[in-house]
Amino acid sequence: MVVNNCEMLLSKCAQFKEERQFIDVRLKVGEDIFPVHRIVLAANSDYFYAMFTNGMKEANQEEVELKDESISPNVLKIIMESIYTGEFQVNEDNVFEVLAAADHLQVTTVVQKCCDFLLTEFVKLRFDFETYSRIWEIAHSHGLKNLQDATESEMAKMYKDVCESQEFLAHIGGDQFDPNYPNYSLIYSSDKGDFVVLVAIIPQAQMQYFDFETKTWKPLPSMAQLTEADACFCAEYVGNHLYVAAQRGNDFITYHYDTVTDTWGSLPPILGCEHKIDSLCSIGDYIYAIRESTPPHRFSLKTNQWQCIRSFYIGETCPNTFCNKACVVSPDNSFLFVLQGQRIETSSRDGSSEWLGKQAVVFCFNPERNEWKRHTSTQSFHFRSSLFVVNGKLCIAGGMISICSSSGIPNGIIAAPVEVYDRRKNEWALVNQNHIPKNNLGAVEIEGRVYFIINNFPIDSGIRIPPEEVYPVPLDEWENLRE
Repeated sequence: MVVNNCEMLLSKCAQFKEERQFIDVRLKVGEDIFPVHRIVLAANSDYFYAMFTNGMKEANQEEVELKDESISPNVLKIIMESIYTGEFQVNEDNVFEVLAAADHLQVTTVVQKCCDFLLTEFVKLRFDFETYSRIWEIAHSHGLKNLQDATESEMAKMYKDVCESQEFLAHIGGDQFDPNYPNYSLIYSSDKGDFVVLVAIIPQAQMQYFDFETKTWKPLPSMAQLTEADACFCAEYVGNHLYVAAQRGNDFITYHYDTVTDTWGSLPPILGCEHKIDSLCSIGDYIYAIRESTPPHRFSLKTNQWQCIRSFYIGETCPNTFCNKACVVSPDNSFLFVLQGQRIETSSRDGSSEWLGKQAVVFCFNPERNEWKRHTSTQSFHFRSSLFVVNGKLCIAGGMISICSSSGIPNGIIAAPVEVYDRRKNEWALVNQNHIPKNNLGAVEIEGRVYFIINNFPIDSGIRIPPEEVYPVPLDEWENLRE
């Protein structure tokens, strides 16, 4: 009879734990104590492996307290049982808590079991808007691509109903809404491109969405009109509220739309604000308002107050050169990136002067330190370009590279190239557009995907380019997108 060594070892470890033999560390959660073995934890968790091998103080402690709010005694008990015995006892009430804790502790086997449970019990058996929103946010925040893809696939089947559903707007989460540009707000864009909703925030008019199946704009009757605003510049979605930076007369106002009550209101004004907000971005409990050459502000969702933060402004930035922002959020750190065009004024011997463009600069803001850091300059000039993230990489597309020599104001004579940031080399690299024909849609090719840069707003078309493809991508059917 052949005995499986792995099963025998697992059984022995469980027996030792039950009989309190060879215990060399105790995990404390609240008032509960869990006697365990370091070698078992390290073998099943990169989190504990790093804790016990990288010279951390916990490496020599007999008792280690786990203070993360995602870990409760009941949840840790489920995770330990799975590690020691292979048994996994979760239900609809606790699976999200177990998943969050297992992801924090980097117990990949338990994370996978949670995903399998969700795929079976939620996605395949009963699927609705609220379930989708919750599962998608969990999958997105923990980088669980298979689970995210499965929920996207299910939601894609209900595409037409979703677009006009008040329930969708009430339940959709903040991470699924990534607006970046005037008058347009992207509620959601899937990595696979099988389910995309593009909503147009149009002052004084009915909201519209772009139907990616028919390639046409259609009315969206489920949102109240923003009747007060004369112009909209950018938007951000947080919780149940859509925040829109707009202008009414001579005043610059940040409106907020409540998806539950279907009503519009406004935030308190930013004192001394005489400039439009170019980008809104949410990180944690704050909404960041970025403006060209004036200090940024952030709005606290808890205190309902604006607060000035340090400026990224340097002398070579100038009006009308602002490009865009991108937010990179991870379990450990969240950063705000801002792309800023640059110019310099030169003088000739006869006393005349002219403006010349310079390589654009990316600034990175650390919210914990209230600190901006300047990153490596881009390869090319960039004015009014879009900064966004594709496959975890910062990308720049759209915009222009030319400015008027007499006024220093950007003009649209020459389009800017596409660039991608290489973190390992700490440099920007130009991206060849081998599969994109000449077009007026702002179509660009990045990481095998086709994006449309409409009014500086990046839209994932869902088109994917196989590595072996040698022919250009047909774009004729997308002409209505610019309307």
